Amino acid sequence: MPPLHPPPVPVLAIELPWPPSVNNLYGCRGFRRYLSAGGKAYKRTVFRSLKGTPTQTGRLEIHVYAHPPDGRVRDLDNLLKITLDSLQYAKVVQNDYQFARVIIERKEVLTDGLLRIVISTF
Repeated sequence: MPPLHPPPVPVLAIELPWPPSVNNLYGCRGFRRYLSAGGKAYKRTVFRSLKGTPTQTGRLEIHVYAHPPDGRVRDLDNLLKITLDSLQYAKVVQNDYQFARVIIERKEVLTDGLLRIVISTF
């Protein structure tokens, strides 16, 4: 039986700094939520580091290899929101809805933490 879709073709491999905790990403003033200073700084850092990267179009797959900065217990899914939003802000993707498949793996601890990301066609 043939596969349901062809294997993904990697189009971009990048490394990003460890993102701020989801607990520190948003502030609240009354009923209004806003991106914290730490969240804004992370998006700007990603933008500067990926400046000039071609914008990917079509359906995509993202594979995130998460190297935490220490051995504390963390939920991997908390890394995705700011990471995907930052990729869109940096114009690496037109919109993060393009990701038809999202895969995230916990890897070994690295000083300061690191996200290794591979984006592929889907």
